[in-house]
Formats: sequence, structure tokens, C-alpha cells
Amino acid sequence: FPEDHDRANIDICFQDEARFGQQNTTTRLWAEKGSRPRAVKQQQFQYANLFGAICPATGATEAIVTPK
Repeated sequence: FPEDHDRANIDICFQDEARFGQQNTTTRLWAEKGSRPRAVKQQQFQYANLFGAICPATGATEAIVTPK
């Protein structure tokens, strides 16, 4: 640490990040038995990122959620 900093006023925080998402399921449709119809399906994966931090000494927390 530089000498001009007061070590008593330093907060140590821990951070973590996670990604939460949802993916589409298989497309189903009605068709005659034995046939293999083609079905157009929208392929998307939507998610959001969560970033969080905590200071164990003070209990202060911060978080941010960012969309895709």
C-alpha cells in the first residue's frame, strides 16, 4: 500500500457473477402417423448476467443485472 493511504478506511469486498437463461423447447405439431413434416422453429437463447459484491465487514452489498 502507498504510505499516504489510511489502511483503516479500506473495505475488502468479494464479487461473483452468474448467467441465468432459458432456451426454447422442442417444437411439436400434429401430423399423420408415419409422416415427418418440417416445422420452422425460432431458435433463441435469452439470458441475463448478474454481478454482485459484498463487504463482509460492513454487510454492504451491490448488484447489477445486465440483459443479453
